Amino acid sequence: MGLLSKLFGKKDVINTQIHQQPPIKTYATVDLKSPYLLAFDLPGEGVKYKISNFVPGTYKIPLEAIVKTSDSDQSEKKLIEVDTGVIYFIDADFEENFRKFETQLFEETGDSYEMTENPENYSGNVGIKFDCLIAPGVGLGYDFVGDGAYILDVSKIEKI
Repeated sequence: MGLLSKLFGKKDVINTQIHQQPPIKTYATVDLKSPYLLAFDLPGEGVKYKISNFVPGTYKIPLEAIVKTSDSDQSEKKLIEVDTGVIYFIDADFEENFRKFETQLFEETGDSYEMTENPENYSGNVGIKFDCLIAPGVGLGYDFVGDGAYILDVSKIEKI
């Protein structure tokens, strides 16, 4: 075999299939005492959504309710700006409690994102059950793939 055919000849093809893992969680559950749900990324202010036909209790927010916005949507709607791949959900009346606790946790540990693993462990510190969803990534059939601008389709939220 000549030098050129060795350099440019057919290479052995390596089978590199990507095995994507399903999302860790496909829904978040939060307790709501008020009809206002706050959806936010830790660095951002977030967006307050009103739950129609509200009754106090526990609500389920499916991953499918997080919708990627198009460029035309961005000028018309309040956007959940995501910069960490995580969206938190909490009764809006408890935002101040959450922010104070998150700041305290960061000062004590240097990493307040440890709350993403088991948010239920911190509900007592905040005063209400909150939750979060971590972006599952690209190619799993969800709009929420990571950093970007999203809206919440409130019609997909249900009381459980």
